[in-house]
Amino acid sequence: MNRNLRLVWLANLVFSLGMGMYQGFLPLHLRSLGADAIALGQYSSFGMLIASASYFPAVWLCNRFDRKWLILAGWLMCLPVPLILAWAPTWQWAFMASFLFNFSMFCNVALQNYTLRKAEPENLTSSYAQVFAAYSLGNVFSQPLGGFLLTRFPYQTILFLASGFYLLSTLIFCLIERDPPDAEELQGAGINIRLPRERWILLVLLCLCFALCQLPLEFAVPYMRDRSQLDTFWIGIVNAIAALSGALIAPRLGRLADRKGIFRAISANLGIAASAYLLMVAFPQHLLLIVLSSMLRGAARISSLYTASLGRLSRPEERSNLLSLFGLVSGLMTLAGPLLSGALYQTNPSYPFALTAGIASCIMVLFATQAERLGRLTNN
Repeated sequence: MNRNLRLVWLANLVFSLGMGMYQGFLPLHLRSLGADAIALGQYSSFGMLIASASYFPAVWLCNRFDRKWLILAGWLMCLPVPLILAWAPTWQWAFMASFLFNFSMFCNVALQNYTLRKAEPENLTSSYAQVFAAYSLGNVFSQPLGGFLLTRFPYQTILFLASGFYLLSTLIFCLIERDPPDAEELQGAGINIRLPRERWILLVLLCLCFALCQLPLEFAVPYMRDRSQLDTFWIGIVNAIAALSGALIAPRLGRLADRKGIFRAISANLGIAASAYLLMVAFPQHLLLIVLSSMLRGAARISSLYTASLGRLSRPEERSNLLSLFGLVSGLMTLAGPLLSGALYQTNPSYPFALTAGIASCIMVLFATQAERLGRLTNN
């Protein structure tokens, strides 16, 4: 990786160190403030709605302004988020933090585009996945630390620490080179939905698979607390294993996509995620299998595989539009997921994971057996 990508990798890592300390345990904190499973689903759906809305101005901004300043603007929006959560008297206050955090995702298109433009074309997917695997790597250290601190200090302590990491990550991004839009990009407007048929098919398939993997993730920590009877320290350890697994799996799936095509890589991704959820349902209290399922669960959060695949197949001047559409469409697809998962979890905590595993297994088989046909259909 060149200097700019190393700095992006480091900034992502530091940001993840802060976010990982508190984000995974946020459902437990909200429950302590009075939220039930339905309320957790509402909170998560609200975040997804705001994140989806943030992609409407993302393309226009990315085609008009230097990407470095857009990245910094998004990072600055995140700075007060841990502090708002630290001082929240009721769980409803978390909606304000969710709005800031999720609307800051307008800068994701700029960050993704910046990374794609700086990566070497022959290794674009794997390099991109490696840069964004820093998020998973940061969680390897931050989640056990957060879990350990929660056994000795109040939740507010890790939130104050997280705000410091957010600030440091912002300062690192100040060191990257500027990246103003090209002349071709300046001619672009906002989100353009007039895409070729094969582009829409590819986009919808990628968004559907990504949204499916995310369906039950909001309830993984409550599930480990309720069914597996783990305390916050062990939950942190298990989530760290999942994060490490994601960091190791992402570049390998990226190389598989580069060499064998997107649909074979996504089929593998879905198979790994389905196996993780089945193990969680079948063996909720077997520690060794909980660890194994967490290793496999790391694959469920690999968004870089999907966004890098879009970037590899698109021209530079259309990348911002496609990446924004991916964020928008996948966000809308996942919008009802937490509400459904919350209702299912309220009935039986195993239901959201079992449902996701079943659907993912069916799509995995379809993609594995029809990879070449789907490749021709999407011009991949």
